[in-house]
Amino acid sequence: MKKVILKLMIVVLVLVFNSCQKQEIVKNEMLSKTISINENNEKVSIIVGMRIRWDEWGRANHDCGKAGLCNIRVDTIEITIGKSAPIIVGEDGGMYIEVLVDSDLIFEDSSTDFYIDEDLFAEQGDNLYKIESGVFEIDYSLGSLGGYKIPVIKQ
Repeated sequence: MKKVILKLMIVVLVLVFNSCQKQEIVKNEMLSKTISINENNEKVSIIVGMRIRWDEWGRANHDCGKAGLCNIRVDTIEITIGKSAPIIVGEDGGMYIEVLVDSDLIFEDSSTDFYIDEDLFAEQGDNLYKIESGVFEIDYSLGSLGGYKIPVIKQ
């Protein structure tokens, strides 16, 4: 029985390590291309990895006591991306986002203007990003329903 459990653990570990290697290849391919995984502003869940988890230390031949592993589970690591847009660096070096119109967006009146009422700030590590308040006109060349190019300023 111990040999069967040990073989099973080895197979699981080999699969996890192999998955990580394949994931690194996919990650490298993603870095070399621009990929829009959320083009229509839909909520998207992505599995980014797998983990072996255990509740306590223990060895099977010591009733799950002592130093070792007795019970394991494989869990996926998942992130969920809601409405989002990648920061794009333009030819002039300026940054902006393209906010695409979707069926959830409700316009206030017959115009299709997009409003940001006050300056918005977001931190990422040591960097601070700002989107200035303003009224933005629709650009029908973006997405299937149009969209807005909104400047992003790195402070």
